[in-house]
Formats: sequence, structure tokens, C-alpha cells
Amino acid sequence: MSVLYFFIDGVGIGERNKTNPLYRFGLWKHLIGLKGLTAQKKIMKKNYSVIPVDSTFGQKGLPQSATGQTALFTGLAAPRLIGGHVTGFPGEKLSEMILNHSILKQLKEKGLKITSANAYSHEYFKTVEEKKKKVSASTLTIQAAGIPIRMLEDLEKGNAVFMDITHHLLKTRNSGFLEISPRKAGMNLINILNQNDFVLYEYFWTDYCGHRGTLKEKKEIISHLNAFLKTIVKKTDTGKHTIIVASDHGNIECSKSRKHTDNPIPLIVFSKKASVKNLFYHGVKELSDIPNLIIKGFLSRVLK
Repeated sequence: MSVLYFFIDGVGIGERNKTNPLYRFGLWKHLIGLKGLTAQKKIMKKNYSVIPVDSTFGQKGLPQSATGQTALFTGLAAPRLIGGHVTGFPGEKLSEMILNHSILKQLKEKGLKITSANAYSHEYFKTVEEKKKKVSASTLTIQAAGIPIRMLEDLEKGNAVFMDITHHLLKTRNSGFLEISPRKAGMNLINILNQNDFVLYEYFWTDYCGHRGTLKEKKEIISHLNAFLKTIVKKTDTGKHTIIVASDHGNIECSKSRKHTDNPIPLIVFSKKASVKNLFYHGVKELSDIPNLIIKGFLSRVLK
């Protein structure tokens, strides 16, 4: 059995009205129904479960990316451990947590074949080195495991997925890349999943659009996400493989503000196996529980 850990930035459980773009444009409605991303209670179905998960950790202020993602990628209650929420990219303390407790590192040490599906450019790492810039929590998570990072050369061969799914951003940079359909990107991700025990994929355009995007842009990315995940779920045998979708905090679900929200995030587990759904349905209360249960699932062979 393989596990896809699909991290989607800035998606919370919002209201059931038109101020919520996820409800208005029906994010994943063909997979979990229109109520799936507005339900304040757990949902258990034959092929999936949806679990509202706290992202506040009992701390004041709105949940933020650096601490929320550290929790999602390490199993540590980062906001509680450092006494608050931290925006942007991880600083020294959070970076140390990730480098020591990265889920990719932990699973690799247990003998599993792990990878990240995201494609990076050489220019990105050159800029990081020259300008001494911080990197994202997901990048640190990969680096901590000491595994090969997929580059644009891999993307050209269909052996990676870009962060916007369709390569639109690459096309605007005159990179020579042509846009691809969300379905094609989904099939590429399935191929990567079939070659590994555990795959991490990050999509952060939802958070970006929540902060800065127009309604038209939000509608477009929701359309991409619908086709992308529908392809992955429908073309994957979820009796053998598990697809886990999680976010770090709310944002795009509320058009009344361009700030993050303290709404619970939806944890979506696609699996036909009751033991897999029960593992998360009964065990997750806050973000840091998710990676810990993934590791527990592999060790107990629930996810094997």
C-alpha cells in the first residue's frame, strides 16, 4: 500500500453560502459532496472520511503557515511548543524541529521508500543560497530526509508535479514549458505514487488566492483542483492505496477577509479500508496528530 499526503495550503471548513468560494464553486463536490467542506462534524462514508481538525492548538491569534506546516510535517505541536503562531517560513526553532522530526526522515529511517512529487528549479536554490533566504517548511522536510529533490528536468519527463498543477506559471516565465491538463498532472502523480510507499505533494495556490486572488482566479484554481484530485481518486485503487488531504489553516473559504481564519481544516482520507479510515477518524484532534498517525499506520501495518 502507498500513501499520498496531499498538503493544500489555506483551506478551512467554511460557511454554506456564496461568501465561501469552495462551496460556491463546489470544490471536490463530485468526491465528497457539497457538504463535505462545510461540515462541522465528522463524516464517514464507504470510500472516504472527512474530519474537522483544530489548527489553533489553543493559542491566541490566527493560525499561520510556519507553525501549522511544522505540525503537519513533523507530528510536533509546534504552536504550543513555541507559545504562538508564526507566519511565513520557519525560523531557527521551527527549522530545528523539522530537520530532526521530518515525516519523510522518520519514514525513511523505518525503511520506507519516500519522496516529494514537487518540482523545483535550479534558480530557486541559487537564489536561496545567494540571498541567504529561508525556505518553506515542505522544502526543509525534504532536505531533512536527504532524498533527491525533483527538478524541472524531472517535470519535463512527467516525473514530477509543479506547484500550480498546470505549469501555467512556468509558461508565463517563458521557460519553454507548455501547460498541461489537471488530469495529466494527476496521472503523473499516480505514477510517482505507484513507485513509492509515501509521497508528499504541496499545493499553495489556494492560500495565495485567499490573500490576493480575484473571484475569477479562485474559480479557476478550484476547477483545476477538482479535475486533479478526481483523477487521482478515480484512477487509484483506494483499497490498496490511501490518499490523505490536509491543510495548515483556513483562508480561501472566507471571502469576507483576506486574512487567515481560525476555522477547523478538513482532513480528508480516501480509502476503502475501514481500518485506515478508523485510524484517523478516531485519532485526529489537531494537526500534529495527522503525521503521527501516518507513521503509526505504517508501523502497525494498517497502511501496508
